[in-house]
Amino acid sequence: MTIALFRRLPKLVASRGTDHPLVDPATNASITVDDAVARWLSLTIELRDLEEVLVPVYQECSLAVGLEQNRHRRQQVLLLVGGLLTAAFGAVQAALSDSVWPGIVVAGVAAATSAVASIGRESGALDAYLSY
Repeated sequence: MTIALFRRLPKLVASRGTDHPLVDPATNASITVDDAVARWLSLTIELRDLEEVLVPVYQECSLAVGLEQNRHRRQQVLLLVGGLLTAAFGAVQAALSDSVWPGIVVAGVAAATSAVASIGRESGALDAYLSY
C-alpha cells in the first residue's frame, strides 16, 4: 500500500509502456487483438483493421503522453522543492540576521526555482500532455 501523495511521483527516467487500446470488460485488463478475435469471431475484420490502423497511432500517443506527463510532474516537484528550500532558508536568514550566507542561499535557490519555472513554461510539457 502506498501513500496517495507518493503514488503519482514522477520517475527519473520515464518507462516506455506498451499499452493496448482493447480492454476486457469483465476484468478491466488489457487484451491483445488475437484474444479479442478469439472471443468475438463476428468482429474479426473490424478487430484486424483496428490492429493495423488504430493500435500503432494509439501506442505512439500513449508513449508521448506518458513522457510529457512525467516531464510536467517532474517540473512541478522541482518547483515545490525549490519553494520549500527558499522558505526554509528564508526562516534561517530571519533567525540568523547577523549572517550573510542564508541570504545568499535564498537568492540562489530562488533564482534556480525561477529558472526551472521559466524553462517549464517554455517547454510546453503541460500543453503537449493535454493535447495528446
